[in-house]
Amino acid sequence: MKLFPLSVAPNAITLSGFGFIIANILTMLYYTPNLDQECPSWVYASWSIGLFLYQTFDAIDGTQARRTHQSGPLGELFDHGVDALNTSLECLLFSAAMKFGQGWRTVIMLFAAMLTFYVQTWDEYHTKTLTLGLVSGPVEGILTICIVYAITAVKGASYWQQPMLQALGVPVFDWLPKAAYTADFGDFYMVYGSLVLIFNTVER
Repeated sequence: MKLFPLSVAPNAITLSGFGFIIANILTMLYYTPNLDQECPSWVYASWSIGLFLYQTFDAIDGTQARRTHQSGPLGELFDHGVDALNTSLECLLFSAAMKFGQGWRTVIMLFAAMLTFYVQTWDEYHTKTLTLGLVSGPVEGILTICIVYAITAVKGASYWQQPMLQALGVPVFDWLPKAAYTADFGDFYMVYGSLVLIFNTVER
């Protein structure tokens, strides 16, 4: 990766990427401080672009460190520290996109995200190798959230509050419980996230 000249420090790339997340948080605080209000479409689009750029910069900083021979424990600590901050802040942005509000789903999502981050960091500390789960948060997880933000920019945050199976045109099956047809996208996300959390934690 030769996008940045050798004079640019790896930590500067990390910090620049985190700047996009800070910008996203500022728009969130302005338009939906309680995480339950509809935002203009461009806000959700900017969240998608900002998160994708953060992921890109986060992937580049390690390569830049090796190019400039600046790899070391301090840079790794800084990178993981920024990732930890982003993990928490991104949960708030996702909750705002889903219109979860300041309720139990936001709290559980914050706990689950930080638990996953802690377990992976703990595993890396003891094995000296960062092993990501089958569903990787830094890759598949972030790309999924980028897609959610992009869809929200087109459909609006209220789109996620309708029954998911009905919105997707899934026919009624007798073997599926009725609760499945009244559950919204957020409810299904909580089930999916719980399964991924259990799998990745046990896998460690």
